[in-house]
Amino acid sequence: MRDVDKDHTPGQRTNVLWYKRFKVGDYTFEHEERSGRPSELNLSELRRVMKTDPLQSTMEMTGTLGVHSSSIESGLKKLGMKKKSDDMYRTTSNLSIAIVVWTPGKVRKVHYQHDNARPHLAREVNSELLQFGWTLLPHPPYSPDIATSNYWLLSDLTRYLEGKSFTTRAQVETELTSYFASSACLLERWYL
Repeated sequence: MRDVDKDHTPGQRTNVLWYKRFKVGDYTFEHEERSGRPSELNLSELRRVMKTDPLQSTMEMTGTLGVHSSSIESGLKKLGMKKKSDDMYRTTSNLSIAIVVWTPGKVRKVHYQHDNARPHLAREVNSELLQFGWTLLPHPPYSPDIATSNYWLLSDLTRYLEGKSFTTRAQVETELTSYFASSACLLERWYL
């Protein structure tokens, strides 16, 4: 074989293995079953296992599916699942239940702001929180000289002053005075 086509022929060791297989009558080119983890993971089986118990760990799934945990993790990524969003699902689900149980009949509107940075928020987590009926507060822009409370004040004030133009400082002061007079005092808002 090497005399005919040197560049496209298998090596000597491969030829010896094939010769041994052909000698005993094995003419199949399929790989035989071997011990060890399977080379492919059945994604539909993984999806079924996840639907039966979504809170099980990858190590628990290794026993069920008979594959290595790294194969399960890559399979979960192919299914569009993320590790962080799974933990977040658990937290929010338990918190929603706790609000209903601890204050029966008095479930109030929940305003929620994520702890993590804006780019790290998972779309799945946001949709889950919206299903609870929670209001998601946007993140304030990063600025070392603006506190979070100032951010909310400034955004409301910006909406109030939108479309108005001023020519003198006195006009600005008058408009600011009327804005602060029109907003409810903190004590009035807390004791409704």
